[in-house]
Amino acid sequence: MPRYSLEKKDAVLKKLLPPENQPVPVVSEAEGISPRTLYNWLCQVRDGGGVVPGSPATSLE
Repeated sequence: MPRYSLEKKDAVLKKLLPPENQPVPVVSEAEGISPRTLYNWLCQVRDGGGVVPGSPATSLE
């Protein structure tokens, strides 16, 4: 199973989120990463409450 750097994950996630909003199958084919992996990355970021590139930062203060 290939491992991807955080920089690669961030760059790919940015393509999936606003303002680009590219569909997972399109990004999957272009990047050579399985759609399942991309869906897992999206779920991990959302479940972890992390700030995703391309989304507004939220303050917990």
